[in-house]
Amino acid sequence: MLTAHLQDNFSTKFCFFFLLLAKLKISTNPSASELPSSLRARYALLFNLDINRPLNFIGQGSSPEEVILIIKSKSNIEFKATDTAKVTFTNLTIKSSHKTYEGPFISVLNGDLILQNIDLLISNQESAIALFNNSYLDADSSFFSTSDRSTAIHLLNSSSTILSNCIFKNNKTAIYGNIDNFSGNIHITQSKILNSRAAGIALYGGKLKIEDSFIQNNIVGISLRNSSTGSIFNTHIKSNELNGIDITNSSKIRIDKSNISNNNNGIIVNNNSAIDQLTDS
Repeated sequence: MLTAHLQDNFSTKFCFFFLLLAKLKISTNPSASELPSSLRARYALLFNLDINRPLNFIGQGSSPEEVILIIKSKSNIEFKATDTAKVTFTNLTIKSSHKTYEGPFISVLNGDLILQNIDLLISNQESAIALFNNSYLDADSSFFSTSDRSTAIHLLNSSSTILSNCIFKNNKTAIYGNIDNFSGNIHITQSKILNSRAAGIALYGGKLKIEDSFIQNNIVGISLRNSSTGSIFNTHIKSNELNGIDITNSSKIRIDKSNISNNNNGIIVNNNSAIDQLTDS
């Protein structure tokens, strides 16, 4: 069962075997006619999901695999700049079902996106989630797997994210701070970034903080460029094919009580970059 809750206590329940909707659009002033009151299916198949007001999706199964939300085309989450509301997905699987590669699958244009116990399985897209402007992503106990052509989370402008107890596996890049205009913050705790075809984390600007995590079996573990700054504490960066950490273009990194081992190169420093601190590693 999937329950969708609006912040004004309007709710819609979805009880699952198979469902096909032409379009689900959440407007600023929804009425009962805008959302179906009862739908029976194991899967929810939506052609797209455009959200411009607070909404919660809650899977009522015992695990994310029991409630699967399949979205056929690109989706947007956008609030007015003055809004503080958010969209939350809890305890379900989100999948894509079409083959288009260009652009992000879910664009958060303005607003907060909260993922709690989510499996995000988005294949053959340029990125699964793209955060624009001052948007914010908070993901906890979630799994991200796209493909070797896709980025899981793409941050632009001054967007930011906090990732806790998450696993990223089999992506092109797990987390990417945009090459032209990223100045936001990324905080990762108790997470694993595994098997990325390019870099596990690649930032062109902004700030990165990693604690109590594993970055393993990627081509490059962490790549910092364009005056990025990083702080790494109690983290294992190991068995990456080329470099464990690669910093260049006036970037800086602080490493404390971390294990950097079994990479072809442990740490590469170029072009006015520096290791600000290296202790007990």
